[in-house]
Amino acid sequence: MKNNTELKINTKKRNTIIAIIIAIVVITVGTIFGINIYKNNNQAPTIVATADEGQTTETETTEVKTEDKTEVETTEVEPTVTEATTEKKTETETTEAPKPTETQKPETTTQKPETTETVQPTETHTEPTTHTHNYVKVHHDAVTHTVHHDAVTHTETVHHDAQTHTVHHDAVVERRTVYCADDGSVFTNVDECARYCEANELSWWNETQTVTVQEAWDETIVDQPAYDETVTITDKAAWDETVVDQPAYDEYVCSCGATK
Repeated sequence: MKNNTELKINTKKRNTIIAIIIAIVVITVGTIFGINIYKNNNQAPTIVATADEGQTTETETTEVKTEDKTEVETTEVEPTVTEATTEKKTETETTEAPKPTETQKPETTTQKPETTETVQPTETHTEPTTHTHNYVKVHHDAVTHTVHHDAVTHTETVHHDAQTHTVHHDAVVERRTVYCADDGSVFTNVDECARYCEANELSWWNETQTVTVQEAWDETIVDQPAYDETVTITDKAAWDETVVDQPAYDEYVCSCGATK
């Protein structure tokens, strides 16, 4: 069932494509046919010169152009009679203009007339007209350009002191057992105290005392050492200067181009 459905869809698409192709072909053929008809209708006329019984008739069209108009005058050239001999035969010459192509203009061959009447062009004289100036005020803005000026600066050396902070340390103490003699002597070693008291016939005893191992002190911590820095000091900031090349002005202009 699915295959039959897909076959119908493909057949429908194929028929649609064929119909579109046929329509394009028909439109193309019709366009080409119309262009050929248009070219045939606009084709240059064919000039035919026929010699009948030794007579030749030609029509010459002379176009005369003047300054104001164009006149077209048709002059009919009187026929010229030519006697036929027994040795010569009457010939009829027909000259046709070649059919124009898409890239080539048609060429027309005409037979030269024996007599030509020249029409002189007529001259037309136009009376000069007077013009009164009507001046209109036109304002012209100033013409300027911008000049950029850099900042004016100088350098200086700046000294920076070291950055420090102080840390306080308390005294270091500890509890120790000491040995004291009757005379006030204090020993931390029991043997030394005993020998001292025996030699001096003294008595001794021991007790626990707080002994300072290290006195309290303040410590300076350096966070950043001292240093010298070269800095740029701006004396005058950068600025843009507008320079006037031509000041603004008003001009009076007429429609004929005259100014004042």
